[in-house]
Amino acid sequence: MKKRFIIYLAVVAGIYVFAILIAGGRLIMFWDFPTLLLTPFVPLILMLGHYSPSEIIDAFRIAGHCERSDVDIKKSLLFFKTIHKLIMLSGFFAVILGIVMILTAYPSENFSKHIGNYMAVCILSGAYALFFVMIICIPFESALEKKLIR
Repeated sequence: MKKRFIIYLAVVAGIYVFAILIAGGRLIMFWDFPTLLLTPFVPLILMLGHYSPSEIIDAFRIAGHCERSDVDIKKSLLFFKTIHKLIMLSGFFAVILGIVMILTAYPSENFSKHIGNYMAVCILSGAYALFFVMIICIPFESALEKKLIR
């Protein structure tokens, strides 16, 4: 992975922020703490059952710039493929939880009051999962696969 990845990542984040703002949105609309707990942190906690914190840091280092053996590269690639799957499944599970919250609130009098919050959990869960896969999993997986081809 090239060091300039961080620059490109910042540019992409800026484009998203700009698009949200020119569309009349507010950035705070995209902040949902429960969804943030469910989508990236649940997979990370699950990964700690298989990888130590130093192994996780090494996976990022190896993808970033360190030259290592093919075995180390394959271990790092396995880490990113696994976290990729866990993030997607966690996001999907959070979407299901949001749908369940919507459906259980339906017969109540306060349905219209809660529908927006529950729908936000539902939609943002999928969006957070896609975002983390797009900015972490896919670029790092690609960098590691590229190292194996050399």
